[in-house]
Amino acid sequence: MSKQRGVIQQPWFVMAIAFFAQTAGSTVSQSVYPLMAVWQSAFSLSQSEAALPVTLMNGGQIISMILLARAIDRHGERAVVSCSMLAMAAMALITAAYARSFYALLPGLAMIGALYAAVPLGGSRAVVVWFPPERRGLATGLLQGAVPLGSVVAGGLMPAIALWAGWRAALVALGLIGISGGLAFWCFYRGHGLTVTAKKRSEIPIRDLLRLLGRTPGYLRLLLAGIAMTSLQFALTAHIIFFLMSAFEYSIAMAAALFSLIQMAGLASRLLLPWMGDHVFPGQRIPFLAAIMTGAALATTVLAFLPPDAPNWLVSLTLVCFGVCGVGWYPLFLLQMSEMAPGSAVAATVGVGTTLCKIAMAVVPLLFGLLVDWSGYLWAWASVTLPIFALAIALWTLPRAAMLEQRAK
Repeated sequence: MSKQRGVIQQPWFVMAIAFFAQTAGSTVSQSVYPLMAVWQSAFSLSQSEAALPVTLMNGGQIISMILLARAIDRHGERAVVSCSMLAMAAMALITAAYARSFYALLPGLAMIGALYAAVPLGGSRAVVVWFPPERRGLATGLLQGAVPLGSVVAGGLMPAIALWAGWRAALVALGLIGISGGLAFWCFYRGHGLTVTAKKRSEIPIRDLLRLLGRTPGYLRLLLAGIAMTSLQFALTAHIIFFLMSAFEYSIAMAAALFSLIQMAGLASRLLLPWMGDHVFPGQRIPFLAAIMTGAALATTVLAFLPPDAPNWLVSLTLVCFGVCGVGWYPLFLLQMSEMAPGSAVAATVGVGTTLCKIAMAVVPLLFGLLVDWSGYLWAWASVTLPIFALAIALWTLPRAAMLEQRAK
């Protein structure tokens, strides 16, 4: 084996390549959020029209998630992730060249969202096949840290390019970023022993996979917990600025600064919590996740009951606690779901769970807003926190329940 081949097959070198690809992919997909205001101004859009790119981007991921997951399990993450990222780049460049109106933008953005779904799925599989169980928490946390990092790059870079040279130039920049990520993954990433070939492939049909997962002790509870936590996270993400302005009479600048504080706390905790899962609570990832869920629900409950004259430090501390638990939980969930998967269907298993979470991500913020309009914030917060308390208890009892189930077999 050549020296270069040996370096390429080091797990942390593999993680660095996956991290770069995930950051590039996240930059492309997350740029739709900061560019919304640019398109709204350029095309004189209403607020609902300006939100269409976000809806279509998430909708594209929901539609393609399981299909791409099956492709990764069949052909390996290197081919599918690289080709998907290059196709994302091509769609960005084609859209920049040929879109003449706002509605002509939308099909290209939907396709970019659909293709992006391969990137996090391939990363999850890379962690499972390259890292032993005692190191997967930190590896997953590092990889998931690339998602908010991509958001930071998108927010800082894309509006500046669009204001300087127009939104088409921003799409061209996204195309170049996608090309760099796709080529880097193709040139430097190598599969592992779990990457199957056409001759050795043992693919599980999706119906059989769902039946198998349904019989896996704890899978359904874990899946429901992920859906509940996604609902809480994105209800708060979508509405926290409005809530802070309404409940505490903060200015929009102050509320936006506190929103950023949540994201920074979440970015740090996506590295810290998986490391704690590996080294402080080894073998106790599910109870640890249950504790993190409880912390997120408690922080939200405290926020809901704070008086209007609550000191700024207390509001800030409560939001930091939510950021740590309510944003940092995801790598723990993703890793546990990956480890519950059959060896030949890791990406498909993660794809099933992620698809359902993305449906919650798209639907719950709207339902939360309707509930606020109907009955106020207190009942709206209760609707997303009470299920988490119940599911945290269910996860706490899971080790005992799983043991009894195995004994019964």
